[in-house]
Amino acid sequence: MPKSNERCHEVGYSGWCRCQKTIHTIAKVLKEPVDQAPKKRDRKSAIDVFAAQVSAWLDQQLPVIRMLELARTDSDHPYRGSETAFYDYVRKVRRARQPSPREVALRFEGMPGEFLRGAIGARCATCP
Repeated sequence: MPKSNERCHEVGYSGWCRCQKTIHTIAKVLKEPVDQAPKKRDRKSAIDVFAAQVSAWLDQQLPVIRMLELARTDSDHPYRGSETAFYDYVRKVRRARQPSPREVALRFEGMPGEFLRGAIGARCATCP
């Protein structure tokens, strides 16, 4: 009976070896903890270079298309990413600069019952 390495070499890596690798992989996965969090990727975005410029451009109220053109023609770090990624980044920065609805103070002034919705002049059956 041939050994596993000889059989793998003869057959061309199929059959028995594939089965053993599958069993080994399944056993390895079963030993890992179930509640393990996925690893975080530590990548920087190609747009992070333009964070200060995007803020300045938003202060100048430039359209996003013009911001993208300026980023692509930058002499130090020309932007080579996709338009969608740039638009999403600008949207994220723009939303972070706007106050949330909970932070906005709203004062409602009116007399009690002034803005009550109902049929004008209608009378209920129990009223005198």
